Amino acid sequence: MNLIILNKAKAIIRERHREAEERYAYELSKIDKNPLYIKADRDIRTNTLAISRALCNDQDTAELECVNINLISDFNKIKVELGAPESCYFCTKCNDKGSLDNGTNCSCLTQVYYQLSRELSGVIELPHFTFADNQVATLNCVQKDNLTKLYTSMNKFTANFPNTAYNNILLIGQVGVGKSCLLSAVANDIIMRGFSVQYLSAFALSNLFLKYHTSDAKTRHQYLDSLLTADLLIIDDLGTEPILKNITLEYLDCVLDERVRKHTMISTNLSVADLNARYKERIVSRLTNNKTNVIQLNGTDLRIKK
Repeated sequence: MNLIILNKAKAIIRERHREAEERYAYELSKIDKNPLYIKADRDIRTNTLAISRALCNDQDTAELECVNINLISDFNKIKVELGAPESCYFCTKCNDKGSLDNGTNCSCLTQVYYQLSRELSGVIELPHFTFADNQVATLNCVQKDNLTKLYTSMNKFTANFPNTAYNNILLIGQVGVGKSCLLSAVANDIIMRGFSVQYLSAFALSNLFLKYHTSDAKTRHQYLDSLLTADLLIIDDLGTEPILKNITLEYLDCVLDERVRKHTMISTNLSVADLNARYKERIVSRLTNNKTNVIQLNGTDLRIKK
């Protein structure tokens, strides 16, 4: 897990715990002046003090401890009868502590970490889709068999990540054939496995390059850092972005060059021939070399079918 994101997730869980404690204290304040509540609370305190004295005098406390159990049970019943909530915690498994008794992370912390990772990665721009949501088998489309094989292949890719047979994926296909859902499934699975993902459209990437190019030299690194350091970079719809002179091609080449040992996934509506016509030969060679799995996905527009 990314330590920075994990610490942010833990801070959110701590805030949940604080708010839960405040809510509980507020609800309790509505009944803590009730005579039944006061007496039950006083009886527990008196008995607890008796246990402490007995222990100091090396006396047997079994009977007193048995009484204490009954007093606490009666006290809890009184609180419920008076309207006090049993718990105000968001997560009853860990009481909003983020960890279980055995020291492992609670699922609530994992969920917050996952959501933060999705937000920071830009994946929320995609439809929320996972491999578990895959229902290709129920579709009636030309690309059904290819999609089925592709989902199996990509599932293996994420399961083995980052130790994969290839570093890069170039996904070629027209609008609506299923590219976006596949990108989302891959991105969400990689994030759930604790790796960092950075997703952005080619148009957003072009704008980012422009900001980098026109920014102050001391601060410009912030624009490209996430692109260069992410375990998986996803560029969607390559070919739809404007080609800015001395910016788009040059910086795209630099990013791909810097990521030669990392993983990059690119989707495009353009054929390899169209890519060659639009981009430098150096760029296209990086997109189609022996470290890249070039996938052609043809078929009908699934959006129209819906």
